[in-house]
Amino acid sequence: MNKKRPFLFISSDEGNEVSSRVTVATITSSVKTVYPFQVRIFIKNKEGKVLLNQIRTIDKQRLDGKIHSLDKETMLQVDKALKVALALT
Repeated sequence: MNKKRPFLFISSDEGNEVSSRVTVATITSSVKTVYPFQVRIFIKNKEGKVLLNQIRTIDKQRLDGKIHSLDKETMLQVDKALKVALALT
């Protein structure tokens, strides 16, 4: 049985529109520790974190709709954590 997992899109909107695949980061509800390559988030009053050290490219057919949008401040935190995860800083 494949459990449905939430993802955060990290590929560009432009790329997402023309490609059959998107790049995403895994989201988990386990938030005991948040490392510099992770970002704490709140979705529908539930706490979670984005794992920017677990990114993958998936086919759009695997997607099952939009759950939530993150605000600009949180996305800036995602940008920073992604740079840490990929050693771009």
